[in-house]
Amino acid sequence: MTDRCTLLKSAGEALYGHEWQSAIARDLGVNRRMVRFWATGERKAPEDRMRAVKVLLARREVEVAAVWEKFEDAFPEDTNFPVDTTA
Repeated sequence: MTDRCTLLKSAGEALYGHEWQSAIARDLGVNRRMVRFWATGERKAPEDRMRAVKVLLARREVEVAAVWEKFEDAFPEDTNFPVDTTA
């Protein structure tokens, strides 16, 4: 099982990029300092906040899927083209 610190960091970066702490704090209704405590393991992130992060991830998944569908419709011939995601 992955610890909460690692999960929070991974989710934060996936949702908001490298500077994720302020954005996730805003969306969770807490201050940045509390998010830093959770991210470093100084304090344990409460279960309700971790569940809220899960909801944020689910919403983003739906948003990305909707945009993907638009791209799929606009550029159907490119769907099998290899994409370098490291750039």
